[in-house]
Amino acid sequence: NRELAARVEALLRRPRAGRAPDRGPAGPAIIGHSLHAAMRTVVFWILAGVFAVGTFTTTSISVHLLPYLTQRGYPAQFAAVAVGWMGAMQLLGRIFYLPVASRLGPVGVTASVCLTQGAAMVLLAIAVQLGGLAPAIVLLGAANGMATLARATTVAETFGPRHYGSIGGAIAVAANGARALGPVGASLLLSITDFDIYALGDSSLARFVGLRNYANLVHNPTFWTAIKNTFYFALGLSGFAVLAAEPRSRRGDRA
Repeated sequence: NRELAARVEALLRRPRAGRAPDRGPAGPAIIGHSLHAAMRTVVFWILAGVFAVGTFTTTSISVHLLPYLTQRGYPAQFAAVAVGWMGAMQLLGRIFYLPVASRLGPVGVTASVCLTQGAAMVLLAIAVQLGGLAPAIVLLGAANGMATLARATTVAETFGPRHYGSIGGAIAVAANGARALGPVGASLLLSITDFDIYALGDSSLARFVGLRNYANLVHNPTFWTAIKNTFYFALGLSGFAVLAAEPRSRRGDRA
């Protein structure tokens, strides 16, 4: 009797033909703009431009901060420590991001990050003593740390979470492209001018020299020494890689 009752109960629970099983109440619909719809708005391009410019600026400064500080008279050891501390300050910015974003909102904190980066650049341009340099390092590092989180939350808040991956990825393309072009662009700018890119207050240094720096570089023996050492290093590293891979290929042939 128990076995018969179990079979009858199983038959009663089986869904009838042509009828979908009851899956319970449907969850809330996830709202959001598609990537195509987002790209047709002005806000999308403003956000992409803002994050691209911010990433371009911070990456350029990070790469060229060491020669800039040594040119300003700081010891090389101190300049290296300053660059390292700017990276460490990113953690500080990410720690304080949540309380700042909860008060200002994602859009407000994004605007604050841009303003902080601008203020830090001004401080860096006029800093001649440690008292002016330390705030610039803290602000640059913290703003850079907040920028990554601000980009994610602003995209989700503005366009919704449904297509966050595609929209956030599209905006990240601009930011990552600026990250790659930042050091190269700043180097090209410095190479055709005869001024310090960060000394914005001294217009007398803003002189275009064309290819004169490249002509001087060709006649600089240190440049050719660096080229020769790089060639030897690349040649030796390639040879070592070939020798290291040779025993593995022989073992594969024997197997």
